[in-house]
Amino acid sequence: MKYGIIQDFAQEVAQYKDLAEQGNELAQFKLGECYKNGRGVEQDYAKAIYWLTRAADGGSSTAQCELGLFYYFGTAVAQDYTKAVQWFTKAVGEGNAQARYQLGECYYNGHGVDKDIDKAVVLWKRAAEQGNIEAEQALQDITN
Repeated sequence: MKYGIIQDFAQEVAQYKDLAEQGNELAQFKLGECYKNGRGVEQDYAKAIYWLTRAADGGSSTAQCELGLFYYFGTAVAQDYTKAVQWFTKAVGEGNAQARYQLGECYYNGHGVDKDIDKAVVLWKRAAEQGNIEAEQALQDITN
């Protein structure tokens, strides 16, 4: 118990699972995050990827970005910058600021795409306009 609130993560997972199985995109994303982080369930990257993919296929830009991060860093999957770029690009199409920052990183470093600092800067500027602090920092770093 924290601050008088009982935190029953297993119950939370059960609720997400019921909704996720009914096709609720937000519940699919939340369930994927629970499996990714071991919150209320034993950590299981395969199940995390399964539920995040379902949410991503349903249009969740946050899930699309998360999948991009799995491939970018090679977490529980073979590192694959091309797949990371594909997921980040989908999420950018949905207006996701974190994905804009990450895709900018791909262009800046030539990961999965031809290196293009100008494209990276454009992506970072847009992400920064959306309030992404990492993009703001990246812009500061390249101008100093």
